[in-house]
Amino acid sequence: MGLICAAEAFHSSDKPDWKKLTSPDYGKSPFAVVGDRMDHATGIERKYGLYFPSIVYPLFANAFRKSQKLTLDNYILETALLCEKMSKVAQKNEYAWFRDGKSALEISTVTTDNRIIHYPFTKFMNAIMNVDQAAALLVTSERKADVLGIPEEKRVYLISSSEVYDKWHISNRVNYYSAPGLELAFEKAFSEAGTTKKEIELWDLYSCFPVATQIAIKTLDSPASLTPTIIGGLPYFGGPGNHYSLHAICEMVRLLQRSPEKKGVVQSLTWHMHKFSVGIYSGTRPEAYGLSSAESYKYDIENRFSNRTILEEAQGTFTVETYVVSYDGDGMPISAVIVANNEMGARLFAVNEEDLPLIGSMSAEEPIGKKVSIYHDASSGLNRFSDIF
Repeated sequence: MGLICAAEAFHSSDKPDWKKLTSPDYGKSPFAVVGDRMDHATGIERKYGLYFPSIVYPLFANAFRKSQKLTLDNYILETALLCEKMSKVAQKNEYAWFRDGKSALEISTVTTDNRIIHYPFTKFMNAIMNVDQAAALLVTSERKADVLGIPEEKRVYLISSSEVYDKWHISNRVNYYSAPGLELAFEKAFSEAGTTKKEIELWDLYSCFPVATQIAIKTLDSPASLTPTIIGGLPYFGGPGNHYSLHAICEMVRLLQRSPEKKGVVQSLTWHMHKFSVGIYSGTRPEAYGLSSAESYKYDIENRFSNRTILEEAQGTFTVETYVVSYDGDGMPISAVIVANNEMGARLFAVNEEDLPLIGSMSAEEPIGKKVSIYHDASSGLNRFSDIF
């Protein structure tokens, strides 16, 4: 029997010192570490501030919007409607951090309480880590369950799982609007479970930022009417730093105990969609039950796609692939970072912190696909962009 438990106390603890994230002692522990400890960002990505998820996920969101042929305003509306669904689920969840059931209009309307953090996401679309939340569950074998006398109606089965590493760093992603790693994770999990998405009635798709959920729904080719969460999503249920999906699994267990004929999926990811996991659960024991060994359901697509050529120094005209606009505490745009390509497909990053009218226009007019002038600033070591045309 195993106990899986996690907790966060950001809300009641002192305000964290985020500078510790770069200190030599950050993350050190006397306990054994399970899993990988790969750096989430390359040196080049860090130079342009592309480290924290709140800055990186807008790159995915803006690219996804363009891929779906949506206008800037229509994308924000569709995103707000998706968030409204999650908020309404959280409203009915006694464990949710925010239970006010925000409407799509509240979520999308920019106010002093709901400013844009990094375009296109308003504050109410961002995951909230400032919570006190904990979850725990017990995992055991059927043999042990028999010994303990656990009744059949209380048993919930993990009938398949998968874990897939995508191209680890965002510099090397195939694109910014899809997730090949997630596609493979779903494929492997459904195959091992011997089921299809049509047989799944309960879903909790990871929702640190709405675009993560949108990409998952698109990957599944599911209708927009899909309710993507059973607990309320990270912006509304609450976003514990390392165990949101444990809460979803706990709720999945409760729901399947009440409706054992159903099946459910809990999907999660890490940081910048570096890695995905999918678990499929059932309230009824499958006829042929027995998970494969860990080695057989952990897949790596790192070598499926070649790495992109990254231009550290660039000069000339390029094409905008995606971008993020950052806002200050007063709701004013202050800087923008773009990802751009040359004609050979080489990729680069560039920043603009000076031309505020240009930066502001990127939240009003679509820049993706347009040409952009870039030069290398030797004094800062950064590529900088000027005109978008």
